[in-house]
Amino acid sequence: MNNADYYDQCREILTDATSRLGFPLQDDKICEISGLITEVMGGNYRCFHNFEHLLMFKDQEDPIITIAGLFHDLIYIQVDRKIPFNLTPYLAPLIQEKIDGLYIKSCRGKKDKYLEIILKIFGLNIGDNLSNFRGYNEFLSALCTAKILDNYLPLTIIVRIVTIIELTIPFRRSENNISVSQQLEKRLSKVNQQFQLGLKNDEIILTIIQGIKLANLDVSGFASNNVKDFINNTWLLLPETNHILNDQDHYLIKDCCIALIKTTKFIQCLLPESIFHCYQNYPSFDVYESLINRSKYNLNIAQYYFAYQIISLSILQAFISRFTFSLPLSFLFPSKCNLSPNNSSFVDYILPVNKKKFISNSVEDIVSSLISAEFQPSFFPYSDLSNFVMLIFNYLTLKDSLIFMDKCFLFFEGEISHDDFLNLFPSSLIQIIADAIAHCFDEALSSFF
Repeated sequence: MNNADYYDQCREILTDATSRLGFPLQDDKICEISGLITEVMGGNYRCFHNFEHLLMFKDQEDPIITIAGLFHDLIYIQVDRKIPFNLTPYLAPLIQEKIDGLYIKSCRGKKDKYLEIILKIFGLNIGDNLSNFRGYNEFLSALCTAKILDNYLPLTIIVRIVTIIELTIPFRRSENNISVSQQLEKRLSKVNQQFQLGLKNDEIILTIIQGIKLANLDVSGFASNNVKDFINNTWLLLPETNHILNDQDHYLIKDCCIALIKTTKFIQCLLPESIFHCYQNYPSFDVYESLINRSKYNLNIAQYYFAYQIISLSILQAFISRFTFSLPLSFLFPSKCNLSPNNSSFVDYILPVNKKKFISNSVEDIVSSLISAEFQPSFFPYSDLSNFVMLIFNYLTLKDSLIFMDKCFLFFEGEISHDDFLNLFPSSLIQIIADAIAHCFDEALSSFF
């Protein structure tokens, strides 16, 4: 679908949600908001956090969750590299950019009601440097949401929406045995009293539960019943924060290695308990335990899968480091659309790799299937690279893969030289790769004459 299709869908979703909420908006306002959302979510670097991601919230029975879902990713500075221009009018009076980050302005004269409320909901203060706050994207998105919906929805509804958005700040842990949702409940209760919102206790509890529904759905991919979906989402996330990967023909093998290493280190240290929320018996114990267990499984499979990707590319980088800084990955693995009879791939010089047979649905079997699988992202020449990664997989066990991946970390940290790194691997494997690289370079040189 294109932006026009997304715009039409956004109009339908927003019209339906606000009507069910009991506060239908005029069509011109629906069009204005839909234009803002689809323009922002269609940013050049939005590979995962795009409008397709928002569609998972459209069929929620609770319209307030749907509305919060549409707005919760408006700002994503690491991905967009900026605050989208069309959102700056809502933030410029409240936020100031300095050399070391974005600061919350001190309001002189008339106070800003929404800023005061949202600061307290998020546990922030005037003058804070947002760069030191891990939820600054959600905070800025909440501010924009309040300003956009001001005068069109009641204050209490807007406060509940921004509270729901706060819970989408990911990967937080309990403090002093007080969960993230319990902390937010306390802050919302204080806001309710201070600003005399008139929210009943049941409404406060319901708001937190609504936030948990949105937050858990937002990260539901971690607990996907199909680990391939989780891996695919991870590939989609890579170019969002590693923008060089969007330049398929020019990004270097080293660029890709570093991006994969950062992602895999994150996967290894991520606790499933910090991914999903539980509050007031929602979700039920059985459902919550299933989310945690499935996340553990997917994270475990993912670390093996990405270990083989990292090892494969690190070996290539080590060879290339003997004579140059790095080379574009496309030099060894030409894009399918650029492949011609006179433009061979590196793997053409490696004998066909036969997949080993494993016990069905064993970890080895699943990792092997994932290595052979094709994924959605277009920035990686999967079919050729997967054959090379399968070669590495046939030489190294799962246990070996984690050990050698740690060596890759040391190699990129400069703790191991390229020759010492290559000497860690079976000599027969290194010889196969060396011969293939030599053939590849010979062909490249011959094309100049």
